[in-house]
Parts: sequence; structure tokens; C-alpha cells
Amino acid sequence: MLLQDVSEGPISLRVRWAIPPSGRPVEDVWVRLADERLVEVAPFSGQPIDRELPDSVLVPAAANAHVHLELSSSDSLRPTQPVRFSQWLDQMIAHRRNERSGDQDTMLRQRWQAVGEGIERCRKAGVTWVADIVSSSSDMEQREGAPVSGIGFVECIGLVESRIAEAERMLQWLPHSKMPTTVAGSCVGWSIGLSPHAPYSVHPRLFETVILVARRHGLPVAMHLAESEEEMRLLRDGAGPLVDVLRKYDAWQPGVLPFPVDYAEYINALSRARRSLLIHGNYLEPPHWDLLAVRRDRMAVVYCPRTHASFTHRPYPLTQMLAAGVRVLLGTDSLATNPDLNVWREVAFCHRHYPEIAPARLLAMVTSDVWQWRGVTRLRKLDSLGPNELAVFPLSDASDPWSFLELW
Repeated sequence: MLLQDVSEGPISLRVRWAIPPSGRPVEDVWVRLADERLVEVAPFSGQPIDRELPDSVLVPAAANAHVHLELSSSDSLRPTQPVRFSQWLDQMIAHRRNERSGDQDTMLRQRWQAVGEGIERCRKAGVTWVADIVSSSSDMEQREGAPVSGIGFVECIGLVESRIAEAERMLQWLPHSKMPTTVAGSCVGWSIGLSPHAPYSVHPRLFETVILVARRHGLPVAMHLAESEEEMRLLRDGAGPLVDVLRKYDAWQPGVLPFPVDYAEYINALSRARRSLLIHGNYLEPPHWDLLAVRRDRMAVVYCPRTHASFTHRPYPLTQMLAAGVRVLLGTDSLATNPDLNVWREVAFCHRHYPEIAPARLLAMVTSDVWQWRGVTRLRKLDSLGPNELAVFPLSDASDPWSFLELW
């Protein structure tokens, strides 16, 4: 839970362990809170305390680098066993179109309710910043004042002319929005980004427009890239089950994409934005990793471990990507592919499945690496974080500060 939930008023705590952003655990720590802000963190040396937490660890609150909050009521779509991506996408498109076919006011209320539920799920899990995909820029106002902050990446989809025109009208209006756009520093609240959905759903003309708008206005960009083998086949020769699904919903336009398409072209284009997130990257290869490694100051790949396990994907090359110098962050994706929105459980998943990766490296993927991608170049200390930026978790073994990962 978040540290701010430990007490409603001033309190002094003695905590068995604290793990700062550096990843080097400190044993026996005194924490003093007052007036809803963190006052001091120091080694315990007899200071007065109000409460002891002898089997707990204090850590920075986490960031979820990829989520769809508005899909927080779509858990009925979550696979019960690994499925092909095209099979799931077929169900998702049918689900979204069915939602949009009803009363618009009802649809908006349900969507906003789902966003609120998703935000509360994140907060309770000790997650206080998210990179969220939003389907409409008008939905950003609903996130103002939320207990979780983040970037709302407004989704741009359009391979056929009618959808392209709709997305281009939105892009003309978006820069005049009153929402803040900065992602530098430790900004509070929500800011706007852009999300050209994926190579198979965004016309090259629309994709170029998104990059130009993002570059002109300093907006970050997020794009689903190299997510499935079916996507790779589509980009190679314009065929396969993914094409069949898109054609079923009149979302496919033959002759638009210049086959074969190399992911390097998308990586180079995305690098023109101020900052960019490549979502999933399940099938990127070493030459692509090299392109990302030299741009790690402003480009990152987001791995969603448990969502990845919901599909028949190849094993994720996390260890190799990190060794190549790629900045990899962790996300959950949505409740349509993941049992919850707790990114700490993604850390625990990686801790179990990639034992060769040090826990401190995994912690960075939901804390300091995210801050650095956002533009916070100096590593923050625990006593520079507020109670809403710190979390306290129980330990399965009080002698091991990383044993909180075993309880997820």
C-alpha cells in the first residue's frame, strides 16, 4: 500500500528495510511523516516512534508504463489459456464496436467508470504513475484530479480514408487543448501524448502527421510494435490471419502499406518525437535493439510480462535486450489481457522467470528508468518523495529486503 495510507496524520515509523531508487537496501530505517508530506528518512538510532513495521519494506511507488484504463471492465475478454493474437483481436474489435453501437451517453459513463476503477486499482497496488492509452482526447478531462498521474496517449487509428480523416481532425484540435503537455521533471497530474496504434492500423500518411504534430508540440508518442508473428507476416507480404480480421471489420485497405515493411523504419521515425515508447516489441531483433540502445535517453520498449503469457508468443528476450543496452520498462496492458493492473506483479513475474536479472534492475524498470525516460536525469532520494510516491509492502522473510516480491 502507499505510505500515505498508513496514517491520516503525523506519524513516525521504524521500518525493517528501505530500498531507495539506487537499488541498495538499507536496514532499520526511521521515517517521519507530517502534514501529508515526507519529512525525513534516516537510519534508526533511537528516535521516537509511533509504530514499528518489523516485517516490511519501504520502496518508491511504481510506474505502469503501458495500460488501457478504459478497458478495466473488459475482463471477460481475457484469455483463459494462451491464444493467437488475431483470435483475441477479433473479439476485442467486436466488443468495442458493440459498445459504440449503443447510447453514446451511456457508453461514455461506462468508459469513465472503468477509468475510475482502473485508477483505484493502480493506487491500491502502490502504482502512482501510468502511461495510459485513451481513445478520445476529450476523456483527458475525466482524469484531472485523480490520485494517479500520468500521460494519456490519445489513440490515432486509421488505415481507411474515413478513419484517417477523423484522426486528422483530432490532431488539428489537440495542440489547442488546455491540458498540460510537459513530461519533463517530476510533473504532477496528467499530460497528453499521441499513440499511432500499430503499423497495421495506421496509414503511413497519418503516421507521418502524428510524428510531425508530436515533434512540433513536444509530445511523447507510444506505438504498439512487433507485437505478434501475425503482424510480422502482414508487414512482410500483406497476408495472414490478421489481414482476415481487419478485412472482416472493413479496417483493411490493400495497397496502402509498402511491403515488406522493416521495423527499423518505424523506430527511426519514432525517434524524431521528443520521447517515445515502443509497446511490447516481442519480435524485435538485435539490429533493432541496437537502434534503440543508442537512443535510450528518449526511447524505451515496454514489456508486459503477464499479458505476453496470455498469447502464443515466443519467449520474451528480456535478458538479451537489457544486455544490448535497450531501456526496457514494465507495464500491465489492460484487464482484457491481464488479471489485474498491479505492475509489482509484473516485477515478481520477471523475478521468477528471469532469475539471472538482479532484483535492483527489475525495480529500476518500474521506477528510476521511467523517471529517466520522462526526463528526470538526477536519481531521486527517498526523502525527496512524498507519501503518495512511496509504498510499504510486507516481507515473506524479514532478513531479505527483496522477499516482498515472493508474495505477489
